Amino acid sequence: MRLTDETGIPETRYFPVIAIDDSGRQKVALFPAMSADQFVRSSKPYLEEIMPHIYHLHRHTDTDEIACPCCGKQMEHCYTPDNAAMYLCRYCL
Repeated sequence: MRLTDETGIPETRYFPVIAIDDSGRQKVALFPAMSADQFVRSSKPYLEEIMPHIYHLHRHTDTDEIACPCCGKQMEHCYTPDNAAMYLCRYCL
C-alpha cells in the first residue's frame, strides 16, 4: 500500500537502479526510499516515481532495459520533449 500525504496524494518514491548482467544494459530497481537526498549526493542512477507506475530515470542517458519495481517485468522506455528518460510499466497501469 502506498503512503499518502494529508490530502490523499501518493508520496513520491525513489528507487536505486543497479545492473544485473555483464553488459550493464539490463537493470533492476531496488527497494524504495521516500527522499531523494541520498541519490542526489551520489552519482548513481535512480528512478523517481512521478505518477503511479511512471518513472523518470536520473543520472543516466542510455536506453536500458529496466524491470518494474512493482511487478518485475520490463518497462517501456520513452522520451519527453526535453529528452528526459521516462519509463512506464504497461503491466501495472
